[in-house]
Amino acid sequence: MSILKNCYKIIGRAFFFLAILLFSCSLYAQETQETQKTRDITEDEQGAYYTVKKGDTLWDISKKFLNSPWYWPELWEVNSSLPIPNPHLIYPGQRIRLFRRDMAGGLPKSPGQISESLPQSQASLQPLPDTEFESPGTDVPLGGVSSLEDDIKGKYYNYSLINQASFLLQEPYPAKGAIFKVQDNKEMISDGDLVFLRAMNNHTFLKNQKYTVYRMSNLIKNEETGIITGYQHRMLGVIEITRIEPEFLMAVVTSTYHPFQIGDLLMPFENRSPKVVLSESVKGMMGTIIGSEDNETMLGEHSVGFIDKGQLDGILPGQQYKVFFQETAKPDPAGNQSILLPPADVATLLVLFTTPVSSTFLITYSSRSINIGAKFHGPM
Repeated sequence: MSILKNCYKIIGRAFFFLAILLFSCSLYAQETQETQKTRDITEDEQGAYYTVKKGDTLWDISKKFLNSPWYWPELWEVNSSLPIPNPHLIYPGQRIRLFRRDMAGGLPKSPGQISESLPQSQASLQPLPDTEFESPGTDVPLGGVSSLEDDIKGKYYNYSLINQASFLLQEPYPAKGAIFKVQDNKEMISDGDLVFLRAMNNHTFLKNQKYTVYRMSNLIKNEETGIITGYQHRMLGVIEITRIEPEFLMAVVTSTYHPFQIGDLLMPFENRSPKVVLSESVKGMMGTIIGSEDNETMLGEHSVGFIDKGQLDGILPGQQYKVFFQETAKPDPAGNQSILLPPADVATLLVLFTTPVSSTFLITYSSRSINIGAKFHGPM
């Protein structure tokens, strides 16, 4: 019996020391992680900075240093001077300025939640916050249904940044007004600022009405055909009319998507639904990517851009199309003859909204960078 008791004592002591060892290892791991975070940060009189390493994204950096990935839009905003034209393309060696979480305003808890008070830069981002296809009671993986021919009835894509997406019009939109002054003569207009407006095109304003602030941006044309597809109308933010006077109007800025300034124009605010209901794509459709929202030459996952097909071609919001890539090669390295290799699908684009001859799209999946001029196709 005494031998059995001694065995129990030895086993009990072993478990006790093992528990202490595991606890110590856990504390060491936590301390090592915190120490590594501290080593990764440099400080100067301007603030704290993190130097980007290979594989980093704003999403990851926000999660690591701010304890939540959903602060990536604010992180992008405070680093606008770098600049970072495309938030899901940051490069090793860049110094990202960090900020305290209590400096940020109300932030979205998930991609499907819209916050009008949040200053956001485009989205698409970062990787941007993950979005997914949804249907009542059904989860569909990111990137879309398994093929363009699948039954998509009742499914939708949840894109919370849809109010920020640009569009093309063949003729400039007849602006309803313009900003001619900001209170305190601030250079950068942001949420809560008071702005002064002048009416245009005999438009009648009403108190508490909301208007989208926009800017005429790039003239987009098909480089192959030379045909001008339209003028880019870039969404910058939202204001609300607070006072109406005979010679001017006053409004408060309620949302800022991108920095805007004196001279920017107004159109009535349309609160688009973030749920883009999927619809059947046009069989045999072929078209070209003619531009990107941020005037980039290369697009990636979550980028927003424009195609040369629209309502007159049967294009509707919610349709999906495949971007394809086709290479040429020489069967005989010593010869001069090249052959065209079979095309390969490399990305999926989702139509957000359309105009008569063009459409705005979002890239929901991409296995490689997509260049302006790339071709897309519908179901065969």
